[in-house]
Amino acid sequence: DTVAIEEANSMLMEQVDTSDVDRIFSNSPLLSDEAIVDFVRHLCAISREEIESNPASPRVFCMQKIVEITYFNMSRIRIVWSKIWSILSLHFQGVALGPNA
Repeated sequence: DTVAIEEANSMLMEQVDTSDVDRIFSNSPLLSDEAIVDFVRHLCAISREEIESNPASPRVFCMQKIVEITYFNMSRIRIVWSKIWSILSLHFQGVALGPNA
């Protein structure tokens, strides 16, 4: 069943323009303060699922995107940045202490 899902996802990704996907992340500084916090929270959740889905060979797409959006959003005001960092630090800690570490 997992193989069928991966094949369906692969076929779907062939139809997606990667520049559109990249634009989602590069335009993250345009999100409101509340929206960027939610975006980071959900991106970390998906990243965790990617990493846990195959411990022997984890996918790291979302982890790479987390690094990108962190860079793109460093100029946020301190209160927003501290909310983002509290989410990111927990995620990084979980990844670093996980079975793949």
